[in-house]
Amino acid sequence: MTPLDHAHAAMAQGSEAEGLRFYQLLADATLFLLLDHEAEGERINPRVFDLPDGPVLLAYDTEERMA
Repeated sequence: MTPLDHAHAAMAQGSEAEGLRFYQLLADATLFLLLDHEAEGERINPRVFDLPDGPVLLAYDTEERMA
């Protein structure tokens, strides 16, 4: 489990402080975004999933999870 996993679990069982800690770690995390195809220079094309509630992008906290 990653530090983000631990913070998420604590948030689910804890107080507002644990929730804030999770969002702080999420904001500071390096995330890996699922792309439609390889980046071209500085241009990326994220994979967008159109769901009934709106578009969704997938991002992961490790490359292994993305794979």
